[in-house]
Amino acid sequence: MQKKFVNKYIRQVKRFYKGNRKAKKQFICELRDALFCYCEKNPTATYDDLLSEFGVPSDIKNMLSFRTAKDLRKRNMLVHWILIVGICIIVLAAVAFTVFHVLARYDFSQGYSVEYFEDDPNAPRHVNPLTGKPDPTPITTITFD
Repeated sequence: MQKKFVNKYIRQVKRFYKGNRKAKKQFICELRDALFCYCEKNPTATYDDLLSEFGVPSDIKNMLSFRTAKDLRKRNMLVHWILIVGICIIVLAAVAFTVFHVLARYDFSQGYSVEYFEDDPNAPRHVNPLTGKPDPTPITTITFD
């Protein structure tokens, strides 16, 4: 007979709970164990005794939602920190790329060296295919004999 009261109580608790299945399943198992232990200690317990000892199922719903909210907050904090770290990595990569690009453009603006063999005394200046302008004048010329 007590099993009938325990099952009724569990069904009502399940109806009130809306949320994470894993947390619900664990809580229901623990609650079922606690109810059966109480019934073993009190063999004459009725459904009203269960209500007075464990509370109304709607009260248990509030306890479950608090527990779920705590788990949800942990999950949200984890997502928050992963997002912060990801954004930091992207910003650092963008800054590093920009610095390397600016340094490369600075080096190019200071001039460059052209290497050609002595056989070609009239080496043509290269024309940039994108802008159509000739490259800047070389600073030094290295020849190989």
